[in-house]
Amino acid sequence: MALTVGTPAPPFEAEAHDGRVVRMADLVGKRRVVLFFYPKDFSFFCTREACGLRDVSLEAFARDTTFVGISRDSVERHRAFAQTHKLVFPLVSDASCRLGSLYQATSVIRSALGMLSRVTYVIDRRGLIQGVIEGDLTAKRHVDGVRELLPRLP
Repeated sequence: MALTVGTPAPPFEAEAHDGRVVRMADLVGKRRVVLFFYPKDFSFFCTREACGLRDVSLEAFARDTTFVGISRDSVERHRAFAQTHKLVFPLVSDASCRLGSLYQATSVIRSALGMLSRVTYVIDRRGLIQGVIEGDLTAKRHVDGVRELLPRLP
């Protein structure tokens, strides 16, 4: 099933770089969620995207939103990335591509390179997808899309 606006976000549970366990079931009914899948920590576009979303997560309209970054990088690399760029949200290592497959963030080329595709999901408090932002070679589209969509969600 294609993940499009209006479809339920697939449930998942994963441990983040800081030891937190992120469960979609714990967030539904309470918080909005921004799940952003990205190719590689410390790469140019991924760093711009993560830092841009960090800034969005600190804005007033995003206070009741949980941001989660997901890539195939290791937990150790995520720790270094988060520390270097002062990221305030959990980063999840998806080495097996389990979450990437579940959220359709894989491609043949990216998989061969050991990376996920860049795709961002904005999910409302009911657990329904309200935005799907795609585009591998742009961080701005993802950051601006989240910044535009979040204030419109209840």
